Amino acid sequence: MSICSNCSTQLVEGSRFCHICGTPVKNQEIICADCGYPYRPGAKFCGKCGSKNNRVADNNPFQQDAFAAGFAKNETVSETSNKDSYSGDKHSTKQKSRNSFEVFQEKIDDLEAEFIAYKNTIGENDAKRYGCPAIDVMIRTISNYIIPDDPDEILQFIRLAAIEIDDIYGRDTYSNKVGIKGEYRYTDITLSHTWLFKMEQAYRKAKCHYYYEPVFMMIDKCFRDKMRKLGKKAFSN
Repeated sequence: MSICSNCSTQLVEGSRFCHICGTPVKNQEIICADCGYPYRPGAKFCGKCGSKNNRVADNNPFQQDAFAAGFAKNETVSETSNKDSYSGDKHSTKQKSRNSFEVFQEKIDDLEAEFIAYKNTIGENDAKRYGCPAIDVMIRTISNYIIPDDPDEILQFIRLAAIEIDDIYGRDTYSNKVGIKGEYRYTDITLSHTWLFKMEQAYRKAKCHYYYEPVFMMIDKCFRDKMRKLGKKAFSN
């Protein structure tokens, strides 16, 4: 296990961010055992061949849903699984420890895994042009996500959005192709702009409520860095 460079919290292997302070984890490069393609930091599946990254999936405390989308191991669901956290058991320690961002991130990870499997079945070009049910659900999940009140969760969300937004297809020049299936790279364009809209919404909320708090400096830097990569101007102070 590694240690957070900011607050010295012991981290679970495969974490993208520190679960205490939200500082990004500088993961060492992990190579897919099947095709040799490097995993994206925190990825549960290889972006090239779709093989499972056991180093993350088996140790991620939020990857407990052993029955989701048919991608988890064929093992019995433990009593600390995601199934319990969604149950009505108010005494579940797992339920108490989960915040809205963690639930949201796990849902997105599961949908990305489903899309990778679909892409490997029909081919990347067709999958990128026409999407699949998992992409439709992902777009709705992002659009309907309620920006949390906790500033640290807002920071985590903006950091995730900055990773998910493609630096090319998230630009304004592709905005007229959003939501048009059959267009070149429909999924990259539509998802990037969906993430972008929600990231801007999160930034506005953080700026309105937490402008004078130290955490806003990190939120502001992450947001402005991504906007520069997209060739867009950040909101003026």
